[in-house]
Amino acid sequence: MPAKIKVAVSGCLRCCTMPRLRDVGFIPASAKKTSWNVSFGGNGGKNPRIGDLIATNLSEQDSLDLVHRALTVYQREADDKMRTSAYLRQTTLKIFLEKIDNYHP
Repeated sequence: MPAKIKVAVSGCLRCCTMPRLRDVGFIPASAKKTSWNVSFGGNGGKNPRIGDLIATNLSEQDSLDLVHRALTVYQREADDKMRTSAYLRQTTLKIFLEKIDNYHP
């Protein structure tokens, strides 16, 4: 990876682990925790950025597959030491989502 990756999985809808402020965040889509919302590109610290919601209501496996594709695109395109938040500032969310959709391992 070009830089460190922080991941948070929230066990409840309140997002107690701050998944929207991590590079990758998993948030339950409902109280039943049968589906997940996925965020990407969050960052805390000096230049905070709330991660973009890149998918909603995905199964556990679909969420993991999406994150694998997202991280692969990020790994191939980001500059050395560029965090996901900086990468998404450099490119647009729309272009990033198109690249994720077009990437099939």
